[in-house]
Amino acid sequence: MFIGFRILSKNPDALIDTIKNNATLSIENLHQTATRDGKQEWTLDAKSAHLIQSQAGSQSILENLSIVFYLENKNNAHLTADRGVLENNTSNFTATGKVVLMNPDYSLRTEELRYNHQDRILYSTLPSDISGEFLHFSAEKITFNLHTRQAHLEGKVEGTIRGKIQL
Repeated sequence: MFIGFRILSKNPDALIDTIKNNATLSIENLHQTATRDGKQEWTLDAKSAHLIQSQAGSQSILENLSIVFYLENKNNAHLTADRGVLENNTSNFTATGKVVLMNPDYSLRTEELRYNHQDRILYSTLPSDISGEFLHFSAEKITFNLHTRQAHLEGKVEGTIRGKIQL
């Protein structure tokens, strides 16, 4: 499956057609909410979802998705992407294609963003840009912890901070 995905991922339309033909279940206008200990952690909306079952587990292949991550401070983060894969057993997922993650203060842009549900961590190993009213950073890799709201940037990090800074 991985080899086929890598080959077909260069042609997303061919990949989606292949998935549709092998899907156990296809759903239009999917709406799903993940909760833990009675608290909403995220809500997902997708134009379509195709459930694929295998011995390794169950995946939902998503098209035109948006996700709201609920944060303690109510400054929720909103993600949009062209495509995604949700691991139904773990609630981990990968969003691909024009990925944008926004909160009231910052926006992150990349081509692929992964989410580890257990630790509530978003990360990308592809070049990413973070921008806000007073800053702009780019890096080869980024990790963002939704619990602590801290970002960690690695690899060719470049940035600009505008305004007065007191040390």
